[in-house]
Amino acid sequence: MTRPHQLCVLLGLLLLCLPHGATAQPLLDPNFVEFTASPDHNLLDDGRAIVQSYELRLYVAGASSPSRTGSLGKPTPDGAGTIRVALNTIFSPMPAGGTVYEARIAAVGPGGSAESAPSNTFSFQVTCTYSVSPGSRSIAAGGGSSTFSVTAPAGCAWTAVETASWITITSGASGSGNGTVAFTAAANTAGSSRNATFSIAGHSPTVSQTGAACAFTVSPISQAVARAGGNVTFTVTAPTGCSWSASEQSSWISIAAGATGSGSGSVVLAVAAHTGTTARSANATIAGRTVTLSQAVRVVPSAPTGLRRIGQ
Repeated sequence: MTRPHQLCVLLGLLLLCLPHGATAQPLLDPNFVEFTASPDHNLLDDGRAIVQSYELRLYVAGASSPSRTGSLGKPTPDGAGTIRVALNTIFSPMPAGGTVYEARIAAVGPGGSAESAPSNTFSFQVTCTYSVSPGSRSIAAGGGSSTFSVTAPAGCAWTAVETASWITITSGASGSGNGTVAFTAAANTAGSSRNATFSIAGHSPTVSQTGAACAFTVSPISQAVARAGGNVTFTVTAPTGCSWSASEQSSWISIAAGATGSGSGSVVLAVAAHTGTTARSANATIAGRTVTLSQAVRVVPSAPTGLRRIGQ
């Protein structure tokens, strides 16, 4: 059978036994438990050990049921009958910070268990560790809104900072504990994609945004050129970063400027003089669009009629 008994319990650096119900400032960050072994530690009953092991039962201060239980095994007491065990060998991870606890030691045997009086109260510092998810977000070229989630212990403060002018944090620029950072991204009018990095709670999640579709317009689409020839300018309109080229399709047309370009620009086509007697036209290709150049004939006047004579 198991005889009832009481154990003095210490969590900290000094031996301290407090009567049940006594109050004291909670000890911060204890690192061991120390207690006097059960008087039955070495006794047998019908050949069986009355104490087979010890348990450390962790209570939120004032609670009636333990929140965690850790096995101590059956350590050998020192010469004074004291057992001392490091807390980090009992609990992994250590108990959550910011909560006031008390503990009891239970001697466990085949007939049941007997629990000590409560220990002194104690607590652990909050370790502020942060995580941010997801690690990246993708935004369409037209812009939009999205969020990052911050996970942190209660009371742990953090901030969020955007690093690109096209991103605006709409909520969650600062917070404490778990929270959300919401942001908007402006439309990307360039043809190339772009990226930005946040700074959130010590992490660096990224935002990527696709470029605008490379759509091109060319004006004018057709142009009449005088018989004497000359330069004709065509205007290309395109998003920044969208590349294009120009090519002529006739020997009497050449590219004077703008054979290649990116974004909006212009192409100058040089048209030779027309000495023929029939009209001509030809095409050129600019940014994937076909433009037409036409040139009038060299007009030869008809011969006069009704000449009678040349007189004096």
